[in-house]
Amino acid sequence: MLVDRNARFSRKPVAFEARIFFGQLQNIFVIKIPASPVLELKETTTLILAAVRTCTNPQRKRENNVYYYSWEGSLEVIDLNCVQCLVG
Repeated sequence: MLVDRNARFSRKPVAFEARIFFGQLQNIFVIKIPASPVLELKETTTLILAAVRTCTNPQRKRENNVYYYSWEGSLEVIDLNCVQCLVG
């Protein structure tokens, strides 16, 4: 995902950089939102979200180029469009 390098500094300009995130998929939520003038939706829209437990401080092993982690972080709900790969 693209992350602002200067997010901690309110006076610095936005500078996006690509970062890799790892997590453990916990749940998938499918939400159907009906047409709504208040939300400016002309037709029913389906929103698919994923609850992901983050993996803290992933490290890559040199010998096999595989990532591993030791600790789990917080549970976050994200748009499933952000997920590029799942491993079972």
